[in-house]
Amino acid sequence: MLADRVRSRFTAGLIVESVLWALIMASVVHVVWWLLTKGYLPQPFIFFSFDTFMDWHNPGYWAHNPGTYDVWQSVYPPISFVFLRLFSDGACYTSSAIVARDCDLVGRTSILGFWVLSGVVTFLALRRIDRSTALLRATALMLGLPMLYGLERGNLLIPCYVAFVLAHSRILKSARLKWLAHAVAINFKPYLVLTLLPLIVQRRWRWFEGAGIATLVLYLITYAMQGGGSPLDIAVNTQALAALQSSGSWSDIYYATSFSSMVRFINSDFPIAYYTGSKILEQLTFFLPLLMRASQAAVVICFVLSFLHPGAIRARYMTGAICAMILTSSSPSGYAQIFLLFFVFMEPWRGPTRITMLISAYLVSISYDYRIFDVLQPYFDSWLTGRSVQMEVGVAIGQFVRPALLLVIQFGYVTLMILSLVRSVRRKRAREARRVSLLPMSPDLAPSGG
Repeated sequence: MLADRVRSRFTAGLIVESVLWALIMASVVHVVWWLLTKGYLPQPFIFFSFDTFMDWHNPGYWAHNPGTYDVWQSVYPPISFVFLRLFSDGACYTSSAIVARDCDLVGRTSILGFWVLSGVVTFLALRRIDRSTALLRATALMLGLPMLYGLERGNLLIPCYVAFVLAHSRILKSARLKWLAHAVAINFKPYLVLTLLPLIVQRRWRWFEGAGIATLVLYLITYAMQGGGSPLDIAVNTQALAALQSSGSWSDIYYATSFSSMVRFINSDFPIAYYTGSKILEQLTFFLPLLMRASQAAVVICFVLSFLHPGAIRARYMTGAICAMILTSSSPSGYAQIFLLFFVFMEPWRGPTRITMLISAYLVSISYDYRIFDVLQPYFDSWLTGRSVQMEVGVAIGQFVRPALLLVIQFGYVTLMILSLVRSVRRKRAREARRVSLLPMSPDLAPSGG
């Protein structure tokens, strides 16, 4: 009877996941149709149709020319430029990044190659957990909006993601190779250093030291090879970039992962109250920061409790919660969701919390948005089709829904951590009760023979 219920639940889950996967594939077909008919990728893909792959070729130019941190004021760590010197054609970067894009076949091939590799390692990692859903989930991640957005940008987050999966999966058996994978991922995206916190909480000091030392050594090597990129350089440039992005413009919410961008946008000079009314905006500016603070506090409390009860909470719950908190707190960019989605797709289709998280992960992967009202754009040349186009973009439903779904996933991880902690405490108490019951009775408490 129990086996029948488990089999029925598994079949229902696979059907629902297949439907959600089909929605993602349908959205990809819609993207291709839109590109072929209108000449550009639809919202929520970036509204600069001329800028395809430039997250690769812009830093690629400075990888082959001086002035990376003082002239261009880069916020990329040194490994980015060392990597790009290996995976781009230096002869193309003599005049500008725009010219280099059309010339650099090595770079364009590398972008597509690492995208394919990301799908392969995702499938291999998920296959070791559940063979029945691995292909569905791997293709959903590879062809989902966050990954395709990163692909269109040519962002270095894609090779970073490959290292991230190797660090957090069972593909690699060697501890030292996993430490190196951690080091590569963290050097590409320094905020991923937070994913080492579960090692501290679980008191896995050898793993923390190994990954930490590997990260530092790799940084020093790439710093020496690049000849720049000190923490001070990056911090100063990051501060200057943040000052430019603090105005709360419409572009900040275009593909945001955090409601912090929405709050800044509401408080900006953009006449959003004309479309929504002022009352709902007042409620949002009060409720949204409160919700974000609550989600952050919940994760921190769970980490503190886990430190007091080592081993009570799975490391992947904590790492997933960290990835979610990075997204919902700072909005690094839409493509950064791939780190979180990888961890969500590790979970089985079991229990309301996990099922809700998985459905949310599929929904944020759909490459579609519905505009509430338009924001007029000038004509741009589309690099993908070679046509002059005027993009149809604006304030859209997805800009509200996607951050909300990420918060749902974050609170889902909080729920899983709390339930794990409660079960662990109950098991410890049960073991202690059994131990006490097996102790010999004190002679003073023994019943008298009379």
